[in-house]
Amino acid sequence: MSEKVFISYSHQDASCAHGIARYLTRHGCNVWIDTQNLSLGDQWASDIETALNEADIVVAILSSSSN
Repeated sequence: MSEKVFISYSHQDASCAHGIARYLTRHGCNVWIDTQNLSLGDQWASDIETALNEADIVVAILSSSSN
């Protein structure tokens, strides 16, 4: 079974986050990233909480933008 990966990032770092997401997906991971998994009208807080609780791995992209 593939690892479930949650990616957390500042939107200023979206390019980096999406690059990591593509890499992990190509290597068999099931990646959760907001722009691909949340839609208008969704229950964002509960969807994010569920995704975090189900994740095997959390990738937090830390930069000066995320401070």
